Amino acid sequence: MIELAIRTRFATVCSVVLGVFAGIAPVLAQTDPQADFEAAVEWLKNPIPQERIRALDRLEGIAFTDQEYMERSGEAIAAALTDADPTVRVQAIFSLGILMGSSMAVTVTGKVEELPAHPKAAEYARQIFPLAADPDERVRERVAWALGHMRSQEALSLVVAFLDDVSPAVQGAAIDALTQLGAAEYTDRIRAFLDAEDARAVGPAIDAMKAFGMTESAEDIAKHLGHQGRGVRGRAIEALVRLGSKRHASSIAPLVNDPEWYVRFLALQALMAFDARGYVDQVAERLDDEHPWNRALSRHLLGAWGAKKYAGEIAEGLEDGESAVREAAMAALADLQADEFIPQIGALLKGQSISAALALGKLGAKEFAGEIAGLTKSDNEWIRAAGAEALGLLGDRKHTPVLRALLSDGSEKVREKAAEALNKMHPGPSTPFNGLCVTRQALEWAQRPWWKKAGEWTAHAGLAGVLWGGMHWATLPLQRGLIGMLPVVVRAAPFGHMLVTPPVARVLWVAAELAVAAVLGDRLYKGFKWAASAPWRTRAAASAPQSGVNDCVKKMADSVE
Repeated sequence: MIELAIRTRFATVCSVVLGVFAGIAPVLAQTDPQADFEAAVEWLKNPIPQERIRALDRLEGIAFTDQEYMERSGEAIAAALTDADPTVRVQAIFSLGILMGSSMAVTVTGKVEELPAHPKAAEYARQIFPLAADPDERVRERVAWALGHMRSQEALSLVVAFLDDVSPAVQGAAIDALTQLGAAEYTDRIRAFLDAEDARAVGPAIDAMKAFGMTESAEDIAKHLGHQGRGVRGRAIEALVRLGSKRHASSIAPLVNDPEWYVRFLALQALMAFDARGYVDQVAERLDDEHPWNRALSRHLLGAWGAKKYAGEIAEGLEDGESAVREAAMAALADLQADEFIPQIGALLKGQSISAALALGKLGAKEFAGEIAGLTKSDNEWIRAAGAEALGLLGDRKHTPVLRALLSDGSEKVREKAAEALNKMHPGPSTPFNGLCVTRQALEWAQRPWWKKAGEWTAHAGLAGVLWGGMHWATLPLQRGLIGMLPVVVRAAPFGHMLVTPPVARVLWVAAELAVAAVLGDRLYKGFKWAASAPWRTRAAASAPQSGVNDCVKKMADSVE
C-alpha cells in the first residue's frame, strides 16, 4: 500500500514534469543544436564563475541529445577541469561523472537496472586524476565521487588514498566510491569509520557494511541508532534490516517516535521486515502520525498482524484526506475481518475505489456484489481487473456470466483476474459449468486471434464427433483407446460458447463427460468433480473398468492443470 502511495506521488510529479515539457517542447524543437553548442562553449569564457557553471550545465544537457554532441560536450567540459575557480572545477567534474558514469534506468516492466559507464569513461577519469591533489576539499570530494561513479578501477589506489584525507567529506566520498567499485578487500579499513564522529564519514561506512553484507558489523551499526544526525539514524535502520539483524528490533522500535517523519517511517518498515509483532502498541501510536506515509504503514502493519483491538482507530483512516491512508485502512479492516465497517467501506466504492472493492470482497459483502460487478464496465483496465478479483473473492456464482464475458476482454490483466475468479467460484483442475471450463488453457485460448480460434475449433469439433460416436458404439478396448483423444476435447469443448450456440457446446462437453464417466468410473468422477448428469453417472457405475487407469489419470491431470 505504501509502495502504491509512493508510485502515485511519483506518477503525479512525472505528469507535472511531462506537462511542463509538453508546453516548452515546441520551443525546444526550434532550437539549433549546433548553434546552442557553440553558444555554450563561448559562454565558458564568461568572466563570471557562476555563468561558466551555467554553461557547463547547458553542455551537459546538450550532450544527451546526440552521440556526436556527447563526445564534443565531453571535450568542452573536460577543458574546464583546469578552471581557476574551484566551484567551476567542481561542476566540471560533476558533469563528466554524470555523462561518463553508470546510471540507473527503469525498464518498461518497472525493474530498475544499472546502465554501464560510457566507453570513454576511463579516458576522462585519467584527466580527473590530477585534481586529487586539489587544495579545495570540495574538488577532492567530487573527484572521489566521480571516480567511483565512472567505475574507474584504474583509480582504485587513488581512491583508497582518499581514506586518509583530512576532510570527513572526502573520506565519505571515498568510501562510497569503494562501495561502487566493489572493493570488498577494503572492508576492514571502511569498518573503522563506524567509530568516526562526523556523519559525512559514518553514513557512507554504514552503507558500505550493508552493501558488502558485513553481518559482523551489526553491533557497531546499532550504536548509531541514537546518532544526532537523522541521516545516520535512517541509514543504520536500513543497514540492520538488510543484514537481517532481527535481534536489534528492540533497539529500532523506539524510533517509531523519532522527531523525523522519515526515520519513523524506516523504523516501521524495519518492524514489518522483522515481523516484530510484539510492538503492536508502539505501531498503533503512529495511526495519527502527522505524515500520511506513517499513518498508512501503521494501519497496514496492524492489519497484517491481526491487531483487531485497534480496528476502531484504523477505521478512522477511512475519512482521511490522503488516499493512501484510506486505502491502507480498507485493506487493514479486510485483513482483520472487521465486517462492522462494511457500510463505511461500501460508501467509498462509489468513487470506483479499487481498494474498496477488494476489501468488500475479502469481507464477503455480497450486498455490494452488484456495484462491484458494475466496476467491470469501467474504461480503466485496472478497475475492471479489481472488479473481477473482488467478485472472485465474494464467490457469488450469479455473476459467473460477467466473469465469463471478461475472458474476452482486451486487457490481459483483466482476463487473468477473470479466470482466477472463475476458478475460485468453481474449484477443480477443470470444472465444467454452462459449457465453460476455466483452466490455464482456457485463458490462453481466449487470448488467441479469432481466426486461430476458428481453425482450432473446426479440428476439435470433428474429433469430438468421433469420440462421441466411439463412446456410444465402440467396445471397451476401443473406448480405452479413444481416451487418448480426451485431453484435446477437454481443451476444445469448453469454448463452444464463443463460436457456436450453447446447446452445441453442451453436447460437445457431454462427450467429454461421457468418456470420463464410462472409462474412469464414478470414483474418478468424484475426484475430478465432473458435473455430469445422472444418466452418465449411472452408466459409469455399471461399466467402469476397475484397473489399468492410473496412466490415463496422470495423462488427464497433466493435460488440464
